[in-house]
Amino acid sequence: MYVLKSAYKITDAQNKAVKKIVSDYRKHIQKQVLLGITGSGKTFIMANIIYELDLPCLILAPNKTLAAQLYQEFTSFFPENRVGYFISYYDYYQPEAYVPQKNLYIAKEVSINPELERLRIDAVRNILESKNTIIVASVSAIYNIGSPDDFFKQKVSYFLYGKIRRDDLIREFINLGYSRTEEFIETGKFRIRGDIIEIFPTSEENPIRFTLDGINIVGIEVFDAITANKLKGLESVNIFPISYFYYKKSRIQDSIGKIKTELNNRIEFFLKEDKVEFAERLKEKTLYDIELLEQYGYCSGIENYSMYLSNRKEGDPPYTLLDFFGKDYLMIIDESHISIPQLKGM
Repeated sequence: MYVLKSAYKITDAQNKAVKKIVSDYRKHIQKQVLLGITGSGKTFIMANIIYELDLPCLILAPNKTLAAQLYQEFTSFFPENRVGYFISYYDYYQPEAYVPQKNLYIAKEVSINPELERLRIDAVRNILESKNTIIVASVSAIYNIGSPDDFFKQKVSYFLYGKIRRDDLIREFINLGYSRTEEFIETGKFRIRGDIIEIFPTSEENPIRFTLDGINIVGIEVFDAITANKLKGLESVNIFPISYFYYKKSRIQDSIGKIKTELNNRIEFFLKEDKVEFAERLKEKTLYDIELLEQYGYCSGIENYSMYLSNRKEGDPPYTLLDFFGKDYLMIIDESHISIPQLKGM
């Protein structure tokens, strides 16, 4: 259940609004509007509604600044519960482009903020692990990410005093997309020191250390990546794939055949249209992506192939953050006079 903590006491007017909205929600009234001037405590009312309904909650904000403010406020209201942050992780984005007159291809250039990427993966992990989760998001919530079933089913759970061989533990990390390093451990990597194996999950703020004694896990702890000092011990931990676009090799191999079929159809189309440059560029780019998928299970722009990788049919909508919530959840749209037109426009 949610644990709401605040230095404020709810006023009569605020309490009346909470009871009205909660009552109408339970009567299956799906759309309600809360009006209030600046400083009237609308955010505190939202927190009380979440507490009363005890449902997973998605809070949509119209921009990153408001999303960050709401994230901080709800983290303070619910310090014992999970509060996620899901906004665009691009610091800079230039889409790929092709100028056929000059046979010039301009590659997609992006700068991804690693901390925002971690927070996004942490947010989807939280909603899959706990009903009592609040996620504050921007319009990025309606953009394509991987399938929740694929992401959740690939997770591996470990327990203190559980049994696993050292080589099997390493193999499972590799199968989740993590790569080995001998140097400073960073997100997406794991490191081996005899019977001590350390991994830095992409959803975590700090790395995790496993200590083995034969085939027994005798220690699971969170530690500081800089000092290597133990921060806390754990009874159990879930390790999720390196990305929600990471898929098993069998799925990738099956998808590659479908990608090649579509590629051949498109090449044939461009050749009939006498657009040789288009055909050559498409072939070069797609075959390069296929090679990366075969070797590493990932490529830049992997979302371009998500229809095949997530087993969707042509015309099916892509998976988004909303799919991770399931059927029964509460959605709160902040500054709805701005947010709703923005959502419709996107």
